[in-house]
Amino acid sequence: MTARSPSRAALALLTLLATACSGGDFVPTPEAGAGPLRCVGACKAKADCPTTAVDCVQGKCIACKVDKDCPASSGYKACDVEHGVCLMCTNDADCAGVAGGRYKGGCEIATGRCRLCAKDADCTFSGATLMTGKCHVMSGSCLACTKNADCAFTGSTTKVCTNGLCVACGVDKDCASGKLTCDTATGACAVCAVAKDCTDTFPTSKLTWSCQ
Repeated sequence: MTARSPSRAALALLTLLATACSGGDFVPTPEAGAGPLRCVGACKAKADCPTTAVDCVQGKCIACKVDKDCPASSGYKACDVEHGVCLMCTNDADCAGVAGGRYKGGCEIATGRCRLCAKDADCTFSGATLMTGKCHVMSGSCLACTKNADCAFTGSTTKVCTNGLCVACGVDKDCASGKLTCDTATGACAVCAVAKDCTDTFPTSKLTWSCQ
C-alpha cells in the first residue's frame, strides 16, 4: 500500500508529538531530532543499519518495502513504498485498535499518523488524563495549554507553552547544552551543531553521520 509521504515539517511535528506521548516512532533511517539541525545516518549496506531496517537503499536505511514489513505490534500498518517509511494509518479505521483505542482523533493522512484527539473529551483514557487533558485540535494532540504550568505533567518533555501548544522550546535558551538552537516553527530543539555531536551520541553505530 502506498501512502502520501509526510513532509519534513510534518515529520518534525510527528517526532515532537511522539516524544511527548512517550511513544517512539519506527524510524527507518536514524534521524534524531526535529529541529533545524538533526543527526542523519547514511549507510553503505544493510549491515550498517539498525535491526529495525529491512535494507539500505541509496544510502538510507529503510523500514519497509511492503506492508508486512511494518511492525503491527507497535501500531504501524502501512508502508510508504516510495520512501520506505512505516505509517500508522491511511484511514480512520486503521486507528481504531491502536494502543487499545487510545487514538480517538482519526488518521491524519498527510503524515500517516493517528491523532490522539479531536476534542477535550478524547484526552481521557481508561480514567486517566492524557498529558494536559486538553485537545490541541490542529495537531490532534492532548497538549493544549494556556501557560507553561499546564505543560508540567508527569513525564513531559514539552514544558513550554507556545501558541496554545506544549512544545520543547520557544527560544534557544530552552534547549539543553547551550549550543543547540530552537526551531520556533516546530517548537523542537536541534540535537546537534556539528557531525561530531552525532558520532558522540551514537558511538557504536556503523552509519556515517552528518548534522543537517
